[in-house]
Amino acid sequence: MALIDVFDTSFEVTQLQTRYAHWYAFGSNQRQNFGLHDDSFAYSTIDEGVYPTPMSWFFWSQVETLGATDFWMYGAMGGEVRPELQSTIFDADYPAGTPYRQAFDMCADTTHATYMLNYYAFGGVGYQGDALVNARAASDQMGYAFRLLEVSVAEGAVADTVDITATIIQDGLAPFYYDLSLALSCQGYTANLAGVDDVVSEGSTASFTYTAVPATTECLSVLEFSLSSSYALDGKPVKFAQGIDGAVVDVSLPLPPTSTTTTTVATTTTQGTTTQATTTPATQAKYICSKNEPIPDTICADGSPAGGDCATENDNNGCQKGGKRCWWNPSCSASNTTPSPVTPAPVGSPTGSCLSRNGSCSVNSECCSGNYKNNGRCS
Repeated sequence: MALIDVFDTSFEVTQLQTRYAHWYAFGSNQRQNFGLHDDSFAYSTIDEGVYPTPMSWFFWSQVETLGATDFWMYGAMGGEVRPELQSTIFDADYPAGTPYRQAFDMCADTTHATYMLNYYAFGGVGYQGDALVNARAASDQMGYAFRLLEVSVAEGAVADTVDITATIIQDGLAPFYYDLSLALSCQGYTANLAGVDDVVSEGSTASFTYTAVPATTECLSVLEFSLSSSYALDGKPVKFAQGIDGAVVDVSLPLPPTSTTTTTVATTTTQGTTTQATTTPATQAKYICSKNEPIPDTICADGSPAGGDCATENDNNGCQKGGKRCWWNPSCSASNTTPSPVTPAPVGSPTGSCLSRNGSCSVNSECCSGNYKNNGRCS
């Protein structure tokens, strides 16, 4: 306990990790910046109930016993893929759901992993073919993922200016653990607003309002949004999960309004980092990224404008974490009134000769590449 106190007082900013969830540092005694490190990741991380007796010594079992399952909100989760699993864990026939072999995506989703050591990926030949594709998807699954969800413009209190509000959504499993702000730049204007690091949980949003922005075509035609942190290395920007580059998202707004009515514009990712803004139509497609099919009404009420990360109805593009899908409703009205019902594609439907995520299966080989048998379903 004395050692924990010393580290806690000595490192007020730097992230720290311990191998085990000690009661003096976690649970009701959660220390800021204290995270955990599982050096047998996917081997003894989660007890899936496939053992003769409960595995109370498994990593997540200990975290649950201590009541510390929210530790990742305050300190980073990391670890190392168990060395003897590294060479096969991303193979299509990897026997996930069997003793001492848990699915990587399930473990990452549960623990909210930010990083993972994996020597095999970088030593020697490394991963090839489908295994490489799966490994890259697993890497993308971890950590933070911020997107510029929408931008709105309203007449400003100062003459010849507008107020611009940008909404950020967190799509990642874990937060950004240091200061992170949202910067807006255009011709004749630059501002940086703090607080993106406060958007912690997956699916959470926050809005940032920039005031007295010049109401000129030169400024509004090219608004540049970027993320910045005082802890980022020079030349290594914190990137959006948007566009190809991610360092900057460009938005083009229409001419400023003549009243205080706000015009909301949806941002959609294009082939580059440019985001073309358009006014909200009378009806629009919206989506919810979820494991289970939502009621169509809730998609209109709680969803995001479809496109970009969820460009294909009921597909898993942009929603690869934890078996989630892009559930669409293409008939949402601008006022979010009750839309006509939409019948989505069935969950776990066959794809060619294999089953997609959530499809009922009896062995790993029935699941499509990248999916594994987990509790009777492809995951």
